[in-house]
Amino acid sequence: MTMLEPQRQASGKNGAPMRWFAGVPIASNPLLLKDLGLTLFFLGLGSAVFVTLAQFFMGVSPGMAMFQVTATLAGYVMAFIIAAFALGALLLFGNRFVSLYRLQHDGIYCESMRGSMFPLADFLHWRPFPVSPTLNSGRSVIKFVLWNEVRSIKPHDILRTIQLRGRRGTIMRIYCPDETLYDETLDYIRDAVKQPSGDKI
Repeated sequence: MTMLEPQRQASGKNGAPMRWFAGVPIASNPLLLKDLGLTLFFLGLGSAVFVTLAQFFMGVSPGMAMFQVTATLAGYVMAFIIAAFALGALLLFGNRFVSLYRLQHDGIYCESMRGSMFPLADFLHWRPFPVSPTLNSGRSVIKFVLWNEVRSIKPHDILRTIQLRGRRGTIMRIYCPDETLYDETLDYIRDAVKQPSGDKI
């Protein structure tokens, strides 16, 4: 980001563009923690399968000692991943990053950046929260998703987060800092992808 954007420009009426900034927690974000848990689970499962197959092809009967060694090594790897995640989230990012969203007629634009320093009170957020517009953020990650790429929508009411899914899983998460914006955004997206309203999660 090299120019100052309004913090929020979210009407969405008659297909008008919507735009806002949101602070997003990292280490206390339930969805990111779920992703981390799944990663660790499949890592442990993959390690057990690998050892079993290796012993099978070597003509060695699976032994408890080998599984114990594998479990120990997998435990060290998991601990390293958890520590790296926690240190990176808390020390490098202060447990939050900033996302700029822009919904328009052809798709949704998202730019994620570190942003400026936050008050200490924002350190323990577990849901998206309001932030000031970010100026000259330096490095950022930009993603644009076309509406025709969206196959389904999964709203998370309590987390004020909307999950967009494509052919191969989640393609974007949209974080809303307040309930009104969340409802407006959900209606906008449903209309854009022509998906009828359903049960919210």
